[in-house]
This record gives sequence, structure tokens and C-alpha cells, in this order.
Amino acid sequence: MVLDYANLLCSCQANLRTGEPRHCGNLKDNWFDENLLISPLNPDCESHFAFNNDGTIKPAQEDDQKAINTIEKLGLNLNKLKALRKAAIDPFLDEEIDNAQLQVFVNGYLCLDDQQRYKPFWTTIKYLFSDLIE
Repeated sequence: MVLDYANLLCSCQANLRTGEPRHCGNLKDNWFDENLLISPLNPDCESHFAFNNDGTIKPAQEDDQKAINTIEKLGLNLNKLKALRKAAIDPFLDEEIDNAQLQVFVNGYLCLDDQQRYKPFWTTIKYLFSDLIE
């Protein structure tokens, strides 16, 4: 099915609003070069990226040209996406949460929901709190 949730290529920015910056497939449009783009269908695609607490995404390896190009071509560091990532990260940075509570919180966030979906920006949380994952 073309619009199946599992089809990651259709799951980003489904509806454009006037004045909203384009990102993901809408920004990339028809451009494709398998040598310069990391496909979300690649099982290890997330290993090419690193995340900061401020919501920015960067290549996991500084010289990974495919990751650099993917971030640029998909607009993954647009202010809107950085703000959404930061909003997902911020609850995990609450100083009132001790490490035991944080571990439960992180592991719960990384579980599939009732519809077998991950929560928004789960790979960001997985990367930033990998030392707490059971």
C-alpha cells in the first residue's frame, strides 16, 4: 500500500502548508543518487547520524559524505525539525529525574505503541541515551 505507515518514504511532511519550509521528500523532490543518499530503508541508516541535545543532527563520522548530503538534501536541520527534536529531547533532560527513573522513561519511549509505531524522534532518544537502554 502506497501510504502504509511502514513506508518511511511517504511518512515525512505529508501535507504542505503555505510558507512552511519543505523538508524530507518534499525538498528532495525527484533527486536521487544511491551513492550520495542514505535510504531510510537501509537497516543501519540510523548509524550514520548523531544527535545533539539542541535538536541538531550531524554525521556520526565527520567525513561521511552520504550523511552530510542526506542531511542537506532532506533539510534535516531546518529550524522546524530541530525544534521538534528538541521538544522530544527536553523531557529526558529534567534534572528532577534520577537515573533509575530516566532509564525507565527512556526504555518506555523506545517501545512500539499499540499500533506498532515508534514515538516521534525515537532514534534521537536512542542515540542520546544509549547508555540507559536495556
